[in-house]
Amino acid sequence: MNEKRQKPLYSKGVNSGDFIIKKVIGRGTFGKVYMVRRKETENIYAMKVLKKYDLSQREQEEHTMTERQVLESSKHPFIVKLFYAFQTPERLYFILEFVQGGELFMRLKTQKKLPEDHAQFYAAEIILALQCLHSQNIYYRDLKPTNILIDSEGHIKLTDFGLAKKSKRKSYTF
Repeated sequence: MNEKRQKPLYSKGVNSGDFIIKKVIGRGTFGKVYMVRRKETENIYAMKVLKKYDLSQREQEEHTMTERQVLESSKHPFIVKLFYAFQTPERLYFILEFVQGGELFMRLKTQKKLPEDHAQFYAAEIILALQCLHSQNIYYRDLKPTNILIDSEGHIKLTDFGLAKKSKRKSYTF
């Protein structure tokens, strides 16, 4: 990807029309994630699209704002990068780094069992990503194989910060 990581832009000349949807790569409770290509640069991204109505109905606005803040503040090689964030009256858009290798879940499903050295490698990278988050008083509360992506070089990337919590105190919520 040729674009440098930059502070996310908010409706500053970037909108959904700047991207061509290639395919759906994920579905969640509140929206979908698409593989997209930016028309201007030809770069590939993941576009997370959330429906405001669904977020409002399930009182998830605060979680979504926290997710955006976590993505903005967490600059770490094992955490997915946020490039742009913008909205329309109906939807919120996060333009994220596209992670080529897919989910750890799919790797586990096909291999059934990881070689011990691979498991240790992934565990070490997960710990480093969590350390980064904890140093910012962010608790990542949705660690599961579907939220751990593997990039084209075999490194992990944590994604989906919808349940993350920012707090200076211990958290007792489930």
